[in-house]
Amino acid sequence: MHAQLDNVPCGVLVFDDDGQVLETNATLAQWLGWEAGALEGTPIESLYAPGGAIYHQTHLLPLLKLRRDVREIYVSLRTTSGEVLPVLANASRREDGGRARNTCVFLPMRQRHRFEQQLIDAREAAEAARDAKARFLSMMAHEIRTPLSAISGLAHVLLEEFHGPLAHAQREDAQIIQGAANDIDRLVGEILRFSRAEAGLDPPRLEPVAIDDALAGAESIMRPRWLEAGLAYERRCPPSSGEVIADPVRLHQILLNLLANATNHTAAGGAIAIECTVDAEASMVRLEVHDTGCGIAEKDLARIFEPFAQVNRAARPAGKRGTGLGLSISREFAIAMHGSLDARSEPGKGSVFTLALPLAT
Repeated sequence: MHAQLDNVPCGVLVFDDDGQVLETNATLAQWLGWEAGALEGTPIESLYAPGGAIYHQTHLLPLLKLRRDVREIYVSLRTTSGEVLPVLANASRREDGGRARNTCVFLPMRQRHRFEQQLIDAREAAEAARDAKARFLSMMAHEIRTPLSAISGLAHVLLEEFHGPLAHAQREDAQIIQGAANDIDRLVGEILRFSRAEAGLDPPRLEPVAIDDALAGAESIMRPRWLEAGLAYERRCPPSSGEVIADPVRLHQILLNLLANATNHTAAGGAIAIECTVDAEASMVRLEVHDTGCGIAEKDLARIFEPFAQVNRAARPAGKRGTGLGLSISREFAIAMHGSLDARSEPGKGSVFTLALPLAT
């Protein structure tokens, strides 16, 4: 081999189809702990780490014979001390006097290999932490909901007056107890849904969903709340708005979250509306939830989709305060259904939340 190749910062190896080393440079010999020129004539299998010889026979050599050039092949060499040396190989095949010469150039990957292993370790640690958190939340939900069921059940027994009539103050207290129990159960459910969405569990079951049916289902649940809160509601959609590709359950949950948020942030006498538009060019349907509520400041608008973020919390009655997970869960659901969820707002004039989902064609 040319003497100049002995000084290049990469290993050079030439071998034939029988697996015999024909030439090496001094750099490769030094990496592997051999004397310069001592590798010539040795079987190439002796240079590979365990499993490398099989990889050479089943992948590297067949690729060279087929393509005559291979690039960025990851292999592991073995030093005389038994240490594994990860390298990146570029190889080419040439004929010389009727005999094949396969030339490999090796670049060491010690640093990159270490970084890759650190990334793998970090990912495994994150997955383990995620699984541990999911188990903890599941156990917590069970432990909380067991006594909660007893509290709610006994409050119901009192309100039904199974043990005798209640005074007006007693009935009010029992109603407060039952309402608080229902609120805690709802909050626990939101935390569990967020945990499962964050972990990527329960992938969405996508199917064509009629927009009119989805809106009608959410409206039927919210209508009593609008009447109680003194809010007007309007659906600004074509008579038949078509279908979107979505998970019916998750779409229902998103609509309820958006409508409930609009209701909680809009004072009596205000209005809520849903507007539907079809973007045929982008094959998307946009559902916009409008309200005339207090609006959101620009500095808060960027963080309302973050987990546990709550805006204007102090201005809301205690019974209408949530965990700050509804919008975060809704955006996770929208993304999982190949859509998006965004917001725009002007303080004092209201907000608009836009849910975009693929159009069913």
